[in-house]
Amino acid sequence: MRRDRLEDVIEENAKQARPWLTWALGGAGVGLTVALIGLLLYLTVLTVGLSIDGRSVRLRSGWTVRDLFANGMVTRRPGDLVSAKKHQVLKRGQGNPAYLMSQGHVIAAGDRLQNSEQITSYNGTDIVEHTHAATETIEMPIHYDGTGPKETVVTSGSPGVSEVTVGDVSGQVVTERVLVPAIARVVRREPLSNGAKTVALTFDDGPWPGSTLAILKILQQNGIRATFFEIGEQARQWASLSRQVADAGMEMGNHSETHPLNLGRLSAKSVSNEITYAQYNIRKASGKSPLFFRPPGGNTTGAMYPVLAKLKLGWVQWDIDTEDWTRPPTAKIVSKVLNNVHPGYVVLMHDGGGDRSHTVQALPAIIQGLRAKGYVFVTISELSRVPHRMG
Repeated sequence: MRRDRLEDVIEENAKQARPWLTWALGGAGVGLTVALIGLLLYLTVLTVGLSIDGRSVRLRSGWTVRDLFANGMVTRRPGDLVSAKKHQVLKRGQGNPAYLMSQGHVIAAGDRLQNSEQITSYNGTDIVEHTHAATETIEMPIHYDGTGPKETVVTSGSPGVSEVTVGDVSGQVVTERVLVPAIARVVRREPLSNGAKTVALTFDDGPWPGSTLAILKILQQNGIRATFFEIGEQARQWASLSRQVADAGMEMGNHSETHPLNLGRLSAKSVSNEITYAQYNIRKASGKSPLFFRPPGGNTTGAMYPVLAKLKLGWVQWDIDTEDWTRPPTAKIVSKVLNNVHPGYVVLMHDGGGDRSHTVQALPAIIQGLRAKGYVFVTISELSRVPHRMG
């Protein structure tokens, strides 16, 4: 009796549970259907699947090439701006942008990415700088015949003209064609006759970018040899300028390694180093050994004499100080020389140490004025008297 009743209770409970089970199964079916529909929408409408450089990726629908770069999906770099002459890099990243290709065609930055697209990325290509044509002066070569400080121009000569193609950014000459060849100036050199009026032009504190070459050019155009007292560390830094001074036939001088204004305040060892290091660096840069030493500021010290004797260096001061380092007006530099010159004088000017544009502007007038007075130009080693100023 109790068993039959228990079975009836179980059966009744099962009947009451069937609707909930049906509802649960139905709900699960609906959820699965929604999930499948969502997945289908995700795969076909909301996203696209494609390949980038052989890598499968899935992206939001509507993405463009620009979005790929912005979100780091592609890390190719742009090209560079390079020189026209040697294709050296001038500006990194200033070339053509990186790009993508699909089926042999470049995809524009704003194009939407398509499903199943096979994409390959590339670095941007370099851009060669633009060039422009210009004409340049060919320096007139100077040929010397004979030896001695007295010079006579045999053939005046003339500069030439060339047509060049120059890079807009690099400034490098890409091509060059001679339009008018230069004609050499021929200068005859002879020993000085007795009683000749000589003057030595000297330049301190170089080599210096800009002013040294400007002064050198004026001297060469006028067939003049001068003496350049260089600073050792300057010669080391601007070795090509020092070499050009020497190759132009100028006499090299030693003006210390670092230009201390008063050698007397240094130890004997420091004085030795100042002279010795400068001698080495100037000789290494220019290819010529200086023959004379000029103390910075004209301030001598007893410690320098043993060093000069060991290196077989004479020492030089000056007769006329143009004080051009203070940058006085050009006319004042010119008058200082022309109003105070005497035969055998040494003139002090500067090609380095700062802005020497006033010196450059004054030099042609100084040369013209001295020649009008009958002077011939010599180097320090060609003077019969070398001024020493003690103290």
